[in-house]
Amino acid sequence: MAQNNRKPIIKHETLLARAHKDIISMITLPLQLPSEANGWCAICLCTLIIERDGRERTFCGVGDASPMNSEPPQQKYLPRFSETRAEVRALRKAYNIAEYAAEEMNDYAGEKTTGTERTPRTGAAGARTNTSDKKCACGAPPGGPHATACTALKVVAA
Repeated sequence: MAQNNRKPIIKHETLLARAHKDIISMITLPLQLPSEANGWCAICLCTLIIERDGRERTFCGVGDASPMNSEPPQQKYLPRFSETRAEVRALRKAYNIAEYAAEEMNDYAGEKTTGTERTPRTGAAGARTNTSDKKCACGAPPGGPHATACTALKVVAA
């Protein structure tokens, strides 16, 4: 098990290896695909059925991925990343694992700057997210997507 500067973490591949002999079925279903209207957020449900102690047990996990909670390299693959997060959450529940999975962690989304402007993050299909805590000149609310043609990329007083 690895460890970051906050909490111990476990990896998706480790969880799968631990569960492999017990898994009867693992089904993932996209609940929401990313679009400009939903802030490029993908949401996925994983239903995991395992056999343990001679009994079938069912566990579910929901995973989400958006430009706000994903590292830049994963932002191209938000549906797949939400699926991985859903799987690790179901697996963690099934095996009573308290450690966070590495795939659930994201230091980048929580980063703060001291200035009033930030470099916008680029998400799926070139969406740029207002990472400021103030409204952008184009009207994008805090945490919301910039207008497609936004060239201001600056924040204004709320």
